[in-house]
Amino acid sequence: MRRALLLVGPILLLATAVPAQPPPAAGAPAAADADAALVEQAIGLLTSGDAAGAVSLLEPVRERPAPPPRLLALLGTAYLEAGRAADALQVLTPLASGEHPDPAVLFNAGRAALATGQVAAGERFLERSVALQTGTPAARELGLLRGTQGRMHDSYRLLRPWVLANPEDREARLAAALAAIQLDRLSEAEALLDDLPPEADRVRLLWGKIRLLRDDPQGAVATLAPILESGGSAVELEARRVTAEAQVALDKPEEAVALLEGRTAGDPAASLALGQAQFRAGRADDAIATLQPFAEHLLQVDPSSQVQMGNRDLAARYGLAYGRFLAAEARHEEALPNLVLATRLQPNNQYAWKLLANTLTALGRNAEAGVARKHFDDLAGDDDGEADLANVEDPTERAVLRARALLSAGRYDEALATLRSEIELAPQDPRPRLLESRALLLAGRPEEALAKAEDIVAHFPDHPDAYYQRGTVHLAMEHRESAEADFREALRLAPDHVPAMSDLAVLLTIRGERVEAERLLERVLELRPDDPRAKENLERIRAGKGG
Repeated sequence: MRRALLLVGPILLLATAVPAQPPPAAGAPAAADADAALVEQAIGLLTSGDAAGAVSLLEPVRERPAPPPRLLALLGTAYLEAGRAADALQVLTPLASGEHPDPAVLFNAGRAALATGQVAAGERFLERSVALQTGTPAARELGLLRGTQGRMHDSYRLLRPWVLANPEDREARLAAALAAIQLDRLSEAEALLDDLPPEADRVRLLWGKIRLLRDDPQGAVATLAPILESGGSAVELEARRVTAEAQVALDKPEEAVALLEGRTAGDPAASLALGQAQFRAGRADDAIATLQPFAEHLLQVDPSSQVQMGNRDLAARYGLAYGRFLAAEARHEEALPNLVLATRLQPNNQYAWKLLANTLTALGRNAEAGVARKHFDDLAGDDDGEADLANVEDPTERAVLRARALLSAGRYDEALATLRSEIELAPQDPRPRLLESRALLLAGRPEEALAKAEDIVAHFPDHPDAYYQRGTVHLAMEHRESAEADFREALRLAPDHVPAMSDLAVLLTIRGERVEAERLLERVLELRPDDPRAKENLERIRAGKGG
């Protein structure tokens, strides 16, 4: 989609959004009418593609003693569309830096800053625009920027809502699909690519990545072959890298080396793939030489900055691969800092901890090796569960199940982090929100749990589980009347909601209303004959012990 089309909405916003101004002086109505006509004419020129004409029309505004902000904003947009980003930034920065800037002004100021190489300023303007108004081109622009920075979580969080609302925006769809692939949300990536022309190189590349991740390396090789055969594609190097990884998976490392050797052009990801292929082909010295420049540079960089730059995963993979290659050649002292980096950047990487423990042992640092081995053992205990999760297609369900496992292990903070990450990526799905409230309750943070439950009800007013979750929090806080109201509302929305029936029966039993409690428990047992809690509570009521 042409960028000019994306800007029609912001341009119209600029034409109508006027910051607070002093009351009009005498003669102001005529001037205001003239300015309104000027705005209309300038918008007409911009929407017809005549940005230079709009600039000529609006530039005299800058000579006025007190130029109207909306005319300046429109002039800044015209400068930007005419390719005069520096002039646009000069005009827009004062408007964007005010106390109550318009989201569209911030958006165009951000674009101007990026176009002049001022990335940090551009990010700030775009972030402020998105904070003021979601679902706008600013979210798109910031999402694309985050993708180029390797910050795929943020990129996908921003781009997916935009793409769902603007499916004709092919560039954003491809960027969102790439982020989904990187985040292991393959079904969502497939949906984003489904109706795009499969013969287009960028589309073909993404399908190749998906097939490789779905354990179909032969399919990946076949999908990417036309890109390599035609040559000259903008994505050829990336296609070679993915094909090389597929060839290694097919146990053809020499073919992988042939694809990349002498062609990586200083690309870190392609160089990593080449080094791994060389190592698998028994060429350890070549593999070490290939990775050395990048790996040694990473050791000079503060690991926290790797997170900031979005390169955490690539940096961790370099540390692990280079450390492994050196350790295999008994170069343990050189291997150690690389493996430490890998475990620092990916603390849940079981294999990295194992290699670190073995390397420390080889160096005679047995106490430290024992600590590393303890990390490995702890992660190995979780390995079966992670293997089961790998078979769950729905990424949100996968995140919820992972969080449940963490909660069962008492790892509340990790569970909450997992859920909050998923809430950002799937804001319209109630499941992670519901478990977040429950996790806070389990962690002994009932006030926060209640606040989250209130938020769920506000977002999903017709969802019975929203009221049930709020009811459980109220019950835990001994707000019995509120809990009862929530359980009854859940049952109004879903008459056979078993948990709501069970908990309402407990409340009624405490209050001595055993007839209704007994009826509810009988219904629970009709639906779930083996429910031990319902059986026990019903027996107590019938034995007269429910008080």
